[in-house]
Amino acid sequence: MAIIAAATVVQGVSGFGFSLASMPLLAALLGVEKALAIQTTLGIVSNSLTAVRSRSDILRPTAGRMLAGAVCGMPLGWILLNHVSGRWLKLLVGVVVAALAVALTKNIRIQSGQSLADLLSGLVSGVLATSVGTNGPPLVLALAGRNLAAAKQRATLSTCFAVSNLIVFFALLSSGRIDRAVVVAVAASVPLLVVASAAGHRLFDRLQQHHYERLVIWLLFASAGVAITSALAG
Repeated sequence: MAIIAAATVVQGVSGFGFSLASMPLLAALLGVEKALAIQTTLGIVSNSLTAVRSRSDILRPTAGRMLAGAVCGMPLGWILLNHVSGRWLKLLVGVVVAALAVALTKNIRIQSGQSLADLLSGLVSGVLATSVGTNGPPLVLALAGRNLAAAKQRATLSTCFAVSNLIVFFALLSSGRIDRAVVVAVAASVPLLVVASAAGHRLFDRLQQHHYERLVIWLLFASAGVAITSALAG
């Protein structure tokens, strides 16, 4: 429950932190497949709360292109989930997140105004969504070079993740990965998730732009460390 609460606060502040904060820890405790099912289901609620609250800031054409790419990438991620061991999937989470964090600290950015960048980042995000459940990094990098206000980046990311999680949820449901244990865990976590989401939104209202950018980077480094440590220990 503490993992979910912390991840939801991060999501409310940053717009993308739910899976990054929850997936490595949940995977270490429950295994990749069970963690993916739980965080995907709860992610629908968490991201939707953020997207609805900030709907006026959503960059709809950008979100649409990213989601189109994500849908194309999801089948490949599903193949990885079924054919790659959980240990290697957790390691993949850590490596991908660490690479993004380093890129941001080095001021490596994807330049704005490129529809292809939206589609490609969405494609990679889709692969990660159905394999490791941590699909934020590609989209964050795609938006980072556009000098967007924190509110617009947060709203657009939350919208993409809410829709992506919904698609992944139905895929997991059809494959039998949403079982009774997952339903019980989700039901028990939702009330706390709603409270934590409100707390995250209040924190975001007090956050300045440069603090938001620093939060993104440190969040990525912390999540990468947890994922890599978990994979090496397993």
